[in-house]
Amino acid sequence: MIITLRHLYYMSLVARTGSFRSAAEAAGVSQPVISDQIAAIESHYGVKLFERRQAGARPSTLGWDYIQSADRILCEFERMEERVKSGAEGHYGTLSVGYYKSLANGALRAAFRSMIRYYPDVRLLPVVAGLDDLERVVRNGALDLAVLATEAGGYDDLRLLPLWSDRVVAALPEHHPLTERDHLYWTDLLGEKFLFSRHDPGPDLADMLTAKLASPGRRPEIDIMEVNREDVLNFVGIGAGVSLQCESAIVPGIGVAFREVREGTMVSRVGYSACWREDNDNPALNVFLEILRNGSRHELDG
Repeated sequence: MIITLRHLYYMSLVARTGSFRSAAEAAGVSQPVISDQIAAIESHYGVKLFERRQAGARPSTLGWDYIQSADRILCEFERMEERVKSGAEGHYGTLSVGYYKSLANGALRAAFRSMIRYYPDVRLLPVVAGLDDLERVVRNGALDLAVLATEAGGYDDLRLLPLWSDRVVAALPEHHPLTERDHLYWTDLLGEKFLFSRHDPGPDLADMLTAKLASPGRRPEIDIMEVNREDVLNFVGIGAGVSLQCESAIVPGIGVAFREVREGTMVSRVGYSACWREDNDNPALNVFLEILRNGSRHELDG
């Protein structure tokens, strides 16, 4: 005989209600069904699990031990069902998200906060890496989603969701002549020596600079440094050159002045996009994408 959850459920009902008749009413079946199921279990083990009395039924000493174990199994099964249903809706499970270190604030931070606040049973697995590494691990399926500073396009094998943008600012030594201006244009930066970090989004900003200022026979002077963004700004502060940074990189008190860079009347910006594999079937990914699409609407509502 195979003991099923139904057997355990009937056993628990009889113990809670105190009689076969009341258990049958609670289960919506006839009393003989309950009686036969309990008798079959007792026959299987060769012991009496209930003491039958005219006033009802109560578990024997062995019966109590058995029913306590049965209740634990039923509760665990119920929790398992809840987890499966919750997981199918994206409310339970794990979600791996890759991003640049410099994105661990602002809009992405708000999206993480919304996910943690409203979907606490989803375990977030953050991964900080560079552009090339993030693209690779998303493509091979080791990462659910990556947020990259890149234009939407050129990723035929990935889905893209354009997200937010960050203002581009020029980082200048605080006594540089250009600090006298409220904002700058790209042409104002001609002839300057530029410092960028090898780490993202430095290469993206260096490419943007080249696209704006390069011309036949002339390219901007660019030094790609094997240091992080903070060290680049420190070198700017001691007069080693200037740099381009995203607005989120602004740090006061290091001898660096920041000025907005414009193209005509438009503020220059670098856009961020989320990318993921078309065949990614993680339900939690859809939940996080919805938060990103709505600009962390949950957070704003809270």
